[in-house]
Amino acid sequence: MSRYILKLCACLVCLALLSSPKISAAQSASDASAAKTERKRPEPMSTEARKLYYKAMSLANSGETEQALATYDKAIKLAPGDHMLSFKKGHLLLRMEKYAEAAQAFDEAIEKGSHMASAWHFKGYALLYNGQYEEAIKAFDVAIEKLPNSPAARQGRAEAKKKLEDSKS
Repeated sequence: MSRYILKLCACLVCLALLSSPKISAAQSASDASAAKTERKRPEPMSTEARKLYYKAMSLANSGETEQALATYDKAIKLAPGDHMLSFKKGHLLLRMEKYAEAAQAFDEAIEKGSHMASAWHFKGYALLYNGQYEEAIKAFDVAIEKLPNSPAARQGRAEAKKKLEDSKS
């Protein structure tokens, strides 16, 4: 899988996030209020954890992926409740083609309170590339539920469904 495709998927998710309304017209104000209170507020990241976060991103961007991974792990130890650290670690693992580990990191991000559709979207791709097609479809379904205007999640779901059908024939 090329890095170009991953970057393209990330861009599509970002575009969908920016173009999607926060709350649909059909939702009531009470639904919106309930949705806000369901989200866990992330703990503020310490200065040291933030430094490690930026260092890990820099290492990953320069191709030093193993060092970046170790740096993300150090940052996570300092800020265990921060979902973004687990999300970024998952994204790096996906780029490294360590799909099972990536899916686990995205699960951790989701458990820590990540309400981002992209956590589910990238978890779907990690599962898809790991050959777990049914689970990938479920992850993409959640991403689509959270962000109905996401063409990338719909495309991922279609890929997973095709792979599942092909594997059964």
